[in-house]
Amino acid sequence: MKKIHSDSICRRVSGLLAATLFSLPNPGNAAETRLPNTREMNLSAAEISIDGREIYIDNARALSDKTNFDDYLKLHYRLYPKTHNILPKNIDIIKNIGIYMPSDRVFIKDPSVPISIIDATGVARTANTWFSAAFDRNANNSVTPITLNMTQGSSLSVVVRGWTSGFNLRLTHVGTGESVSHTVSVATQADSLFIYPRMPIFRSGKYYLRMVPIDQSSFTTDVMIQEANLGPTRAIENNQPFSIELDGTSAAYVKMKVHLRVDECVIFSVNSLSLMSTGGVVVLGSDGRFISRSFLQTNDHNYGYAAMFEDDYYFVINGWDFHAGGTTHVTTLGKAWTSFGPNISINYLGR
Repeated sequence: MKKIHSDSICRRVSGLLAATLFSLPNPGNAAETRLPNTREMNLSAAEISIDGREIYIDNARALSDKTNFDDYLKLHYRLYPKTHNILPKNIDIIKNIGIYMPSDRVFIKDPSVPISIIDATGVARTANTWFSAAFDRNANNSVTPITLNMTQGSSLSVVVRGWTSGFNLRLTHVGTGESVSHTVSVATQADSLFIYPRMPIFRSGKYYLRMVPIDQSSFTTDVMIQEANLGPTRAIENNQPFSIELDGTSAAYVKMKVHLRVDECVIFSVNSLSLMSTGGVVVLGSDGRFISRSFLQTNDHNYGYAAMFEDDYYFVINGWDFHAGGTTHVTTLGKAWTSFGPNISINYLGR
């Protein structure tokens, strides 16, 4: 499957898709295929995937009788080459998501309650704490799951260490059966630390987390489950220092918001990076549009952004871009981090 992130493509197809969603009648089957009175479609933060004749668009936004720009749309189209038609097959509407960045799996929305965890033996566990877990593959090629209750806007971070078998990690929503993640780890390194890519939670409810062994009938590992979306979103205030701590075994991120007029500038002055080589800062517009990505360097503790147009801007300090020294072994899908040091001050220029 080919994935596309292209503003030019989005601009060309958004009008066509919006017209298609509005004009075609619903064929009367169970799948929703149109949005009545679609007045505008926004694909500026969408992810487009093409698989043969099938076209999938995630994170589309539309203003219609059923939806507004806070609603996350998953669109499925089919291309008919002979007639040059693109016809809708299904629309999945997830209400009230707000801004979401697919490439980094970042929500601006804050999760409303903490993640609750029940391990495979029925014992309640605490987030951000290591616990030992055993997984025995049964006759159905599955295992007894870890049960998680999560709310919309959560970004699940799973860290494992000391595993003794290659395994499949599967996260599924119990109510819908929808698969959120299916990641294969074939490494077998008892001294390793593995940090999984963030898993975005669009639907509140109960989830099953399974680690199914590949090359053995059972295995044990240490597991730590974390909320990577460290809300609430901070309001940026002029010359007000604050501290950020991103733990060395997490994929966490923090979010900030400020309203800027044209040519106003926000400057991050970092007093300490404590063993950090780089720290990523992502800038998003009020509609979720990706604007820029930059890095906080240990040899240059200042980062600035000048607004090109008046808008509400979101700044995300993003754990994916934090690299640390040290001796921790990390597999190809994970990275290691140490704490992001305290005392970041932010200043306006031009107001």
